[in-house]
Amino acid sequence: MLKKHYHWIICFACTLLVFCNMGLCSTILTVYLPFIEAQGISGAMGSAIITVRCISSFICTFIVAFFFNKVSLRTGTAAATLLGAIGYVIFAAGGSIITYYIGSVIFGISYCFGCMIPVSLIITNWFSGKKALALGICTTGSGFSTMIFAPVMTSLITKHGLRAAFIVGAVFIAACAAVTFLLIRNAPEDMGLKPYGTAETAKEVKYSERQHGPTRFEYFMMAVMMIVMGGAAIGYSSHISILTTTSGYSHETAALSVSLLGIMLIIGKLVFGQVADRLRALKTSVIFLCTFVIGCLPSIFMDGSNMLMCFAVPVLLGLGSPVYTIGPSLWSADLASKEYYAKVLQWLLIFYNLGGIMFTSVPGIIADHTGEYVTSFIMFAVMAAATMMILIWCYASAKKHARAVLQERN
Repeated sequence: MLKKHYHWIICFACTLLVFCNMGLCSTILTVYLPFIEAQGISGAMGSAIITVRCISSFICTFIVAFFFNKVSLRTGTAAATLLGAIGYVIFAAGGSIITYYIGSVIFGISYCFGCMIPVSLIITNWFSGKKALALGICTTGSGFSTMIFAPVMTSLITKHGLRAAFIVGAVFIAACAAVTFLLIRNAPEDMGLKPYGTAETAKEVKYSERQHGPTRFEYFMMAVMMIVMGGAAIGYSSHISILTTTSGYSHETAALSVSLLGIMLIIGKLVFGQVADRLRALKTSVIFLCTFVIGCLPSIFMDGSNMLMCFAVPVLLGLGSPVYTIGPSLWSADLASKEYYAKVLQWLLIFYNLGGIMFTSVPGIIADHTGEYVTSFIMFAVMAAATMMILIWCYASAKKHARAVLQERN
């Protein structure tokens, strides 16, 4: 019976990978920034911790496909998760900004080799139907991590200091690395199984009619889109906590805000997967990008006492932002032939990380001059709107190309 449902055990293991490598080694870093900056580190230097992680991920993205051609998905993801634990050990030994930067490099490696690219490949191997739902479930890992660990780590830091909190994080991630290695198998054939879902029982991912990847100009526009999108996605998640504290709210309120973001991320990702299996990726992405844009606007009214506006931001951003994590995997399937899926996904994530590098330090620089982060969140809204416009164009171009191919065949 257990073997029959092993597809969903794989889904759980991938969720655990995202929990650690995206949540604890990326998203939740925003919780640590106020405490790290309290050690006398400027806003720009604190934001640069996130930038260093993005640079590390960006460099690794160029070799991730080659890496997993040489190393199994099972072994590679477990090793990447273990590196995340090592990153926390380095943070625990820290105190200087250089140590935090070194730890961030390690986090970037674990994020790249243990998160969305390998998770997408694993899910593609194990699911022929319900892929959007499976990916949605997997990406809830980052939401669970922020919901659970944001208040836990804030409490540990407040009561016992940064070092003790980071040691707890390291032990937990190392345990998760062992669990994922025990559970994950590269493909269902390794266990004498077939991929979940068939054409009769589930809607399969519909790849483009074209027999190759996107055109050169489409690649260019997709690169621009992902740079803008990466800047907004990584930027907002890295600064929502400090937006709250610099707007006059307490650290406890900021931690609650991050936890609320995590809850809404979980809900949003599950909803995104269900909706995308019905409306397809483009319509679903437009709906969620619009929600993200609206979610940035209440930040204007955060004044330290208006709790409604304070919590409206994480609620709406949590509902809208799943498009950033699930979208690229679905867009890659829609905009290229199946043979080019991995190449296009890698291309998208390369420029996603580049966007994080280019924009993540910008909020800290703006804050050093203005003393607030509201301006940055308005910038994120504009960037999300731009992402939506370019995405619509990319789909229109792909559709036009598919029609041309059909006409040639006829």
